Amino acid sequence: VTPPGGRGTLMRARAHERPVLCGPMVRDQHDNAIKVVRSGLGLKVSPKSSPAKIRRAVQRLLTEKAFRKQCVRMGKMIRRDKEQEVALQELEHLAGLGDPVSRAKTVV
Repeated sequence: VTPPGGRGTLMRARAHERPVLCGPMVRDQHDNAIKVVRSGLGLKVSPKSSPAKIRRAVQRLLTEKAFRKQCVRMGKMIRRDKEQEVALQELEHLAGLGDPVSRAKTVV
């Protein structure tokens, strides 16, 4: 459960292959919650939802296999992207380009 549904918390949940229950309140949280629902990674409830409604949503997240399946898929994608980023950094280092931070400093 990740109320209210900020980007950092959602990314951590995705990286750990966990479905989320969003209770958006401000800023980008509403858009984040919509994306979570559309992508099959979790559910959205109102911050004013009753305990019974929240309980039902959590039970769905824990029992419906589609959420878990989609979260595992997303976790694999995140890890693959991270591995590719590390590989790119290593190739840049081997090519003598250094790290991106050093390159940015020399350009300025």
